Amino acid sequence: MTAREIEVIYRTEMLLIFPYDDCGKLRGQVGIRTRNQLVELIAGIDYYCSYVAGFASSATTLKDRPVEELVRAIDTLGKRFFDQFPQYRHLGSRVTLEATPDLYRELGTVDSVRIELANIMRKIVSES
Repeated sequence: MTAREIEVIYRTEMLLIFPYDDCGKLRGQVGIRTRNQLVELIAGIDYYCSYVAGFASSATTLKDRPVEELVRAIDTLGKRFFDQFPQYRHLGSRVTLEATPDLYRELGTVDSVRIELANIMRKIVSES
């Protein structure tokens, strides 16, 4: 996937409405007991997706960013949502196309984009 393709995916797939309903479905499936826990889950997913989207939106200009920023980002982009937020790891098997289709697609898109972004960043860092 090229940087331009990443920007297209950002504009066409990553700017969709947040999958709140699917997060609510998870709450019911696993017994998230309080509204606070649900809010924290939503905040974690939103942060994770936004972090990746921030780089995806300007993938063609990554070479203009400071190398130190790219090095830090590579480490973060190397982790799936459930690795970044291990407190939700038990939910991973519940995020499926059948049970939570919007969240499943969102995290799938973000995963494929984050991997490609990290690859592009590694190349930029190695050439600097």
